[in-house]
Amino acid sequence: MSSQWIASHISKAIGIPEADVLEQIVPQLNSLTSKSEVEETLYGICGTDAPVLAFVTTYTRSRFPPSTTPSAMPSRSHSTAVSRNASPSNSRPPTPSGGRRSNLTRGRAADLAPVPPPMKSRPVRKLERLIARLDKMKFGTDFAAQEDEEGQEADVEELKGCFCQARMHPLSHYTPICPSCGLVLCSLQLPNLPCPSCTKPLLNTVSRERVKRKIQDEINDILSREQAEKDRLEEEERRRLEAESGGGLFPTLGNAQVKTSKADTATRRVLTIAQATGPKGRTKVTTPVAATLTTYRPKVPLSQAAQDALLDREERQKLGRIERPFCYEFEPPHKRAQREQRAQQNANWKVKQGRLWGDIDLESQGLAIHYVSAGQNVKEEALLDDVTPRTKPVIPGAEIKIPKAKGKKKKTPNSQGDRTPSLKNEAKTSAQPEVADVKRKA
Repeated sequence: MSSQWIASHISKAIGIPEADVLEQIVPQLNSLTSKSEVEETLYGICGTDAPVLAFVTTYTRSRFPPSTTPSAMPSRSHSTAVSRNASPSNSRPPTPSGGRRSNLTRGRAADLAPVPPPMKSRPVRKLERLIARLDKMKFGTDFAAQEDEEGQEADVEELKGCFCQARMHPLSHYTPICPSCGLVLCSLQLPNLPCPSCTKPLLNTVSRERVKRKIQDEINDILSREQAEKDRLEEEERRRLEAESGGGLFPTLGNAQVKTSKADTATRRVLTIAQATGPKGRTKVTTPVAATLTTYRPKVPLSQAAQDALLDREERQKLGRIERPFCYEFEPPHKRAQREQRAQQNANWKVKQGRLWGDIDLESQGLAIHYVSAGQNVKEEALLDDVTPRTKPVIPGAEIKIPKAKGKKKKTPNSQGDRTPSLKNEAKTSAQPEVADVKRKA
């Protein structure tokens, strides 16, 4: 019987919060040892209404169960002795009605027999044992003299304690620190044991009830998870049996095996009558074939996504289904934030470096194109390339005739502004004085 259940009923009866009931009334009820004292206390607090009477009856029955005395159940030796000493005249053969009545009596007795509770798991038994030790915890006495619920003294290993201060083991979630000396306690230190350093109790009356409620909540959590696992296994077993029996159309009983009669497997003689042209009659021995039962299971229609997954790429192209390209609209939010942050960093870097066509990623990889300032020689070479005439390409097998320009050619001025004479004029001017000298000598 959990303390939470007791507190909820008392809170409904007297109208105070459950937390106050757990801290004040429940410890007082747990300290009482007799049934009469518990009933007087509950009747004095809650009254004598019908719900209170039902609650008190249920609580006292669970806390003080009736004990079975040896006199109520006769021993086997005594019953056998009485049956042997009985005279044969008093014994009568059982009648059909008497036998039927005895069978009914036995069936009722079997139904009324107490059913043993299911075996609890090891964690549940451990937590329940801890609650029992907390209930029997005596303040101001040595724990070594106390005994657990099974009547055995506490283990020596539990009394030793641990001084790792939660360095090697996890921190205790019942008593994480000693209220007297401040020692940090690990999970190996049980709450009902004293502090291993100062040997003082770790709990008082109020804190003990709080720890008991916490342990009871852990027990309820473990039981609920175990029940859910049990239900899951039962459901899987039921589905398996249903599948083995043909989908539930023709169920069979448990492990019962289908028995085939000899008449079904034996050979049969079938008389067939032939046509008028053939023989008068003939016999044919046939052996029956075992019939097989097939169950029809309708196919579940596939969704459009499943059908698209089954189609390969070529069939999708034939059907005209174009795969959706990657779009930033379907990009995850964190990816979009990273991309925008990187773009902003690249833009700031371009402005800072003065390279509007640069890229910070290529710069970090060593693949960026660097700007080179053009010198005077480079500029002159570029100008000469522009001044040099371009030759037209010669096509093999064809002659290109360039027409001559008509009219006189214009003389090109020098850089100083005067016109330079041609080579022919220079030759004429240089030859004229020589001719004059020859004439004079002659």
